[in-house]
Amino acid sequence: MANTPPTWRFAEAIETCVKRIRVVDGYLTDIGQMVVREVAQQDEADLPDTYATVVLSEIMPANQPAVVRTHVDAQVSVVVMLRHGHAPDAQYRMHCAIADVQQCIRNAQRDFPQSFQFPRFVSARLLPPVEGMAWAGVEVRFAAHVPLHVITH
Repeated sequence: MANTPPTWRFAEAIETCVKRIRVVDGYLTDIGQMVVREVAQQDEADLPDTYATVVLSEIMPANQPAVVRTHVDAQVSVVVMLRHGHAPDAQYRMHCAIADVQQCIRNAQRDFPQSFQFPRFVSARLLPPVEGMAWAGVEVRFAAHVPLHVITH
């Protein structure tokens, strides 16, 4: 893409970080084995036991005086879905997912464009399984001030 909206670049950088989450690399889960950007119905047979979706959650005016005219405060959610949401260890697995997502962002300054604020943790919440569903999940939300203008590659 020649011109990329800054909010897309922010979500893209978060996605890059989440894709690194693998047990072999010292994490508690393998969330990184499948990370998608589009919220669409997935064929359940094709899904691993844990996967993540990275989505833009909210855009608000910048809240720091120095950037109020040049940036917006964008929030991106990492929604991690876990199969067998009713299993005895489901709560533990959800806590592991939250810890992994937070950890993957902590040391990833290099993944974010120069004019972007480094992401700050906003919140995490459990998404309990709905009756009849085999999935539970967590939503971990990050925010950063990102430029208003389109970034040209």
